[in-house]
This record gives sequence, C-alpha cells and structure tokens, in this order.
Amino acid sequence: PLVLLGNLQTELKRFEEADLAYREALLIFSEMKDGVEQDCTDADQDENDYHGFLSEVLDCMVTTLYLRGESLVCGGCYKEAFVCWNKALRLVKCQKLRNTSKRRILAAMKHKRALDSLVNRYWENAVI
Repeated sequence: PLVLLGNLQTELKRFEEADLAYREALLIFSEMKDGVEQDCTDADQDENDYHGFLSEVLDCMVTTLYLRGESLVCGGCYKEAFVCWNKALRLVKCQKLRNTSKRRILAAMKHKRALDSLVNRYWENAVI
C-alpha cells in the first residue's frame, strides 16, 4: 500500500509526499528483511525455508528503490535518484535477483546520465 501511495503521489506531482511513502515502505521492508535473516540464524531449520520469502522482500526493496528514484527524477532530484538506483543495483547484484530488475535500473540510469550530459554540455556552451 505504501508503494502504491508513492506511485499515486508521484502521478499527482506531490514528490515530497511520494518520497515519504517510499522511504517508509523501504523502512518496513528493511525491518522485514532483518527479521527473516534473524529468524533464519536463530532457527535450526534449513536456510532454504526462508530464502523464498527473503527473495520476495528483497525484490520489493529493489522495486521500491527504483520507483523512488523515478519519483525523485520527476521532482528534479537527480543525485538522490542515482543513490536509490545504486542501492537497488547493489541489492540485485548481492542477492542475484531477477535480471529484469537489473536491466530496468541500468536503463533508467543510462537514460538519466545521457540527459544530464546533454544539460551539462548546454550550460558549458551557453553564453552568459
């Protein structure tokens, strides 16, 4: 629900509220991840019992970080967006999540870098 709220706030161009919703969702996912990891180490059960749920939580975190980055870009906060995307990319690499998540993040970063490069070149060549 918080990720959906973030999406809706982004669509309504309420970027600060969207960022709050995404950050709260990430906090909850992080607490869930820590809880699952703690349960896994405390229990005498096989780690594979928890792997499926942990993978889902991590995938939700990656998606939320990606969406938060997209929202930040819409609000003009490019540097913060790249921080989110880099965190998402690190999660993807560490946990070997779906390749679609990785491709989506890299495509967004590539597009935004190209845009940033064009803007920088424009300002370098502008006569003030």
